[in-house]
Amino acid sequence: MISPTVGKPLWYWPTRAGAIDNYDLANQPLAAFITYVNRDQTVNIAYLDRNGSPDRRITVPLWQRGQPRPMGNFCEFHPDDMTPGPQTVAKVASLSAVHTPEEIAKIAENPSRPVLKLKKSPESPA
Repeated sequence: MISPTVGKPLWYWPTRAGAIDNYDLANQPLAAFITYVNRDQTVNIAYLDRNGSPDRRITVPLWQRGQPRPMGNFCEFHPDDMTPGPQTVAKVASLSAVHTPEEIAKIAENPSRPVLKLKKSPESPA
């Protein structure tokens, strides 16, 4: 599960009532980002309609894979945010040389504040 944070990009899926016209209801989401994280698994968002005009919505359900899809409008994280990129894979590989699996799991829970420890080389003094 991804933690929502202000500024994180999203896909926004409007309902018929929230759409400018039927083109917004096509099989394409609208580009959006989080402006505020509410306590009840909803977020406030700013989004661009199909013409690039900005708008906003408040208290939009944030759907994450593995949960039931909300009725009505909702937003979700971009699928690329759900899969680790090459930099993430390389970082985990480098961490595994120094950290235990439990430490790596803690770092993955809060990647913005990893605490790294250096592996002492055999020739360095203790």
